[in-house]
Amino acid sequence: MSVSSESSADPDSERPSSPDRLALRMRIDTVSSKAASAFDDAVASVERLLTTDDLTAWVDLGCAIAIGSAVAAVKFFRESPSLLERLPAERRPGVLQVARSLARREPNTALEFLRHSVPLVERLDDVELAQWGRIGATIAEQDYDTAIEYVKESPALAGVIPTDVFSLWGDVGVLLSRADRSVKDFLALNYFRSSADWLRAITDPGLRPPALALAGRVAAADFPSGTSRRPGQVALDVLQYLSTLLDALPSAETRHAFLASGMSVAERAPALIETFLRHAPDVVRLVEGSVGRFQEWVAEGLGIADTHRERAEAYFSLRSKQAVEVAQRLSRGIFLRDIKATLTYVAEALCGRAVEIRPGPGASSALTERGGVITLPEKITVYPTPEDNLRFYRVLTYHEAGHLEFGTYEPLPEEVAGWFGASGATRAPEGATSWMGRFPDPGLAQNLWTIAEEARIDFLLRHRYPGLRADMDRVLFEQLRGRPKIETLQRRESILEALLQLSVADSADVPLPVLESVTQGYEVIKRLRRSDATVLDVLHAVVDLYPIVAEGFEEGPAPASKAEPIPEPRSEFDQLAMGHGLIGSFAFRDALQAPQVTMGQHGGPQGPTPPETTTRREAVEPREAGAPRPEPEGGGAAAQGAPAADGSFWYDEWDHTALEYRPRWCRVQEQPVAPGSPDEVEALLAETRGIGASLRRYFAVIRPEAFRKAKRQPEGDEIDLDAATAAAVDRRARLTPSDRLYVRRDKRVRDVAVALLIDTSGSTGRQIGGPSRRVRRVIDIARESLALLGSSLDALGDQFALYAFSGQSRNNVNCRVVKAFDERFGPPVLARISGLAPAGQNRDGAAIRHVSRRLQAREAAVKLLILLSDGRPLDDDYAGDYAIDDTRAALREARNAGIHAFCVTVDTAADRYIERLYGDVRYTVIDNIEALPERLPRLYKRLTT
Repeated sequence: MSVSSESSADPDSERPSSPDRLALRMRIDTVSSKAASAFDDAVASVERLLTTDDLTAWVDLGCAIAIGSAVAAVKFFRESPSLLERLPAERRPGVLQVARSLARREPNTALEFLRHSVPLVERLDDVELAQWGRIGATIAEQDYDTAIEYVKESPALAGVIPTDVFSLWGDVGVLLSRADRSVKDFLALNYFRSSADWLRAITDPGLRPPALALAGRVAAADFPSGTSRRPGQVALDVLQYLSTLLDALPSAETRHAFLASGMSVAERAPALIETFLRHAPDVVRLVEGSVGRFQEWVAEGLGIADTHRERAEAYFSLRSKQAVEVAQRLSRGIFLRDIKATLTYVAEALCGRAVEIRPGPGASSALTERGGVITLPEKITVYPTPEDNLRFYRVLTYHEAGHLEFGTYEPLPEEVAGWFGASGATRAPEGATSWMGRFPDPGLAQNLWTIAEEARIDFLLRHRYPGLRADMDRVLFEQLRGRPKIETLQRRESILEALLQLSVADSADVPLPVLESVTQGYEVIKRLRRSDATVLDVLHAVVDLYPIVAEGFEEGPAPASKAEPIPEPRSEFDQLAMGHGLIGSFAFRDALQAPQVTMGQHGGPQGPTPPETTTRREAVEPREAGAPRPEPEGGGAAAQGAPAADGSFWYDEWDHTALEYRPRWCRVQEQPVAPGSPDEVEALLAETRGIGASLRRYFAVIRPEAFRKAKRQPEGDEIDLDAATAAAVDRRARLTPSDRLYVRRDKRVRDVAVALLIDTSGSTGRQIGGPSRRVRRVIDIARESLALLGSSLDALGDQFALYAFSGQSRNNVNCRVVKAFDERFGPPVLARISGLAPAGQNRDGAAIRHVSRRLQAREAAVKLLILLSDGRPLDDDYAGDYAIDDTRAALREARNAGIHAFCVTVDTAADRYIERLYGDVRYTVIDNIEALPERLPRLYKRLTT
């Protein structure tokens, strides 16, 4: 037998004798004859590579594989010589042992491992390889495909993460594999194929283990029911995008804190981990990179998450007011984006034109075709508190809006070019050009222009808007403390610095050598402190200032024998304090360009003195009517309410936890009220007949006359005899007589549109007992009130509509029409009033928005919305603070649209919430509900006369 002869040919070999080889073959044959045949072909080659013990281990491995798959065992024996030959001799035993542990779970995984074993043994020692094998065996037991990917991708990971973290990487894969057993979305497969690239993108190797740990913690989490995404999906996204988030952080310390805080969120509120990670870099910037303050902010959010998930989600996404307030409390800085809308209103209110506010390196402004643009720093950390930094933002806005309002950038008339001589200047090309090039030293002209124009703007802002003075004075005082000492500067800089300080604060320590020049220059600057000072006045001042300052440069030595260099800006404050940068640099006032001459330059006389007869141009632009304005923060679901295809209307709803609107959240259906029965109509008429007649007479009396006489008018239809007599007496007394000698008849009409919105939810069905000793329902008294008010308004002649609302859920808010604006008040309306019945719940915000939209469409000088309710708003998922804040937001939107809202409640417990609910509008509480029918019409009279 060939096997025996080969064995006896080398009696000293450690290889097994023929009976041993035969015994090994028999062990394989008992499992698979095909595998035994493959063994026969390979054994001779393998014997040369393995010791006796390793050969036995090799056969045992083949048997283990054959038990699971005869095909895999045949491949194993056939490929063994080449696979084993590539391995270092000392590593073969360990590889065979790991392969056997894998074969017990899944035979193909063991074979795949042998095929990829060379790069693994190059990076892992025997202990680490054994650990790797145990993880692989666990995966193989659960899913074949995932185990194969684990084997294939392991060599790529071996160089990316430390070997002691390999088990962590495998553990995450195991978690994902288990998830794949229930939902086949191949998370583990994607993980193993991509995680090497994701981890390699994390440039700091020390951050890779905690990144894996975070992904594993998320993968192992239990998400609340109803969550749209599964933990495994979130874990993969976390790992994939973590490198980008880490790169956005300023330091290694903040990156480690970021991952540690992420682990805390994943443990206590795993469903919020994505929201937290996405917005955490913004929080780090808000707290200026402070790890302690960042962790404090996270702890606050986790406290919320323990009791209220929705609020915590708004908190971690920086959508809630609390999140921003906590971050601002922990940070002295404030971001422009958080107050941009407010500053925009401030700027537009001051300069009377549309203004766009943009982030930039400093404070500047410019005119645009649509109005103006103001550039402000993206973040300010000048002061230790957010309140003071907000004040500083406002002062910067005041100042830049002042430039837009008071004509800093308006083009100059053509004749201005003739004021300046051309000596020492290069002639500019024809067209719009700066006049500064006409001076021998344009840089000096620029400095003088800036000092003079800033002085004019400061004065006009204080004069026109006294309420701004305190904020401006505080900022300027703080800025002056950082200015350089005049005596330490060269002569040129000392004169300019002294003029700057005097223009700001009227006081400065001026050295004697430059006192005369500074005093003369200061007198010129003070000429600009007039309420009618314009840009042309500033040009006059610059023309007069230039020779004074230029001559002062040449008259004597520097104030100090050893002048110090101009210091660099020592802080953000020095750079941003209303544009008064260091003389010679004005680094953040580059955008303060001098006004341009509108036509080509013309040579003027040698001596820059403008003629006294020059006509001054108005510097203040008329306010633009109807200039576009942005939506206010927290107010206005503007582009909504258009009817859908089914005739319903969709409205936004205010989410107080997220500080933003839920778009198209509520569906309002408008339909007429079904009329009541004839008996109900008759009962309603009987209840209101007596007081109704008296109220109609009462309101008819206050209806205005068609015309009203206006005496002592400059023109009119007839002579005013009393005024003419008085004028004749004045002439005889040689006094100037009045020209108001006529009587004019003015047409006088009421121009009022009112909508009454009444709550008809199920709570209005409750019974009450009053002085009449009759038991009636709230809805019965509400019907009488509508009937009496409608009759009164019909007598008064005001245009009015009556609506009732109720509903169930955000998708079914019913706003029922009792009387439309263009409908006459009569029997059909009374029939619908009598048909009102309690039903459902009350989602006040949606109903208010819908009726406000109807009211906005009316042409009237006065628009009034009256809300009549018997309690606080309540609907499915619409209660408590959420419902109160949405109702308040809807009333605020109505007010911003020019609608006067007034709320009437008959809830005797309203004092617990009424101020918060109706605090932005007027309201009243009627404690005796039976008095409502009589009080409501009289209340209306007080509101409209």
